[in-house]
Amino acid sequence: MEILSLIILTLTLGAILWYTIVTHRMQKAVVEQVRELVHQRQLSNMPAFVAEIKHDAGQDYLDLTNIGKGVAINVTIDNVVIRYPSSPSSQIEFERTLRIEAGTTAAIKSRSFGLGSATDGDPNTLTFLGVHAHYDADVTIRFQDMEGTKYLQTVQMGKNGYTHGFVRPDKSHHQPD
Repeated sequence: MEILSLIILTLTLGAILWYTIVTHRMQKAVVEQVRELVHQRQLSNMPAFVAEIKHDAGQDYLDLTNIGKGVAINVTIDNVVIRYPSSPSSQIEFERTLRIEAGTTAAIKSRSFGLGSATDGDPNTLTFLGVHAHYDADVTIRFQDMEGTKYLQTVQMGKNGYTHGFVRPDKSHHQPD
């Protein structure tokens, strides 16, 4: 009788261990499915941009069009360094934009500065981000969605035309002053 009890207890222990392993695997699968659902929801509401240089009233603007399905808030563009073949480099500083709705375009003004200059800068013609540029420049756009998730997107503009960049999480959480 004791051997039969030992066999039954051993089988019961095996069943409990098997149940624990299966339940743990199911829990991991559910957590992964929830993560994927959250990711899919974020993607379906994520802003994304295309950039284009426009000329109006004697000044050029960087037109940012939100081609994503979500609203972009706190939109900033990192300063862009422009290299000239025979002159000192300069940088372009862009204005901030509070909000760009999905499917709309914002005209972003800019100013150009000599590197290390403390002046207010000059209105910029953005010639050196267009096809007349001597080099290509990376234009990094930083923004948030309505939930506060921070993203960045880098587009390349200049000598070789326009190259669209992918939106990715902004892990640096850097928002320029």
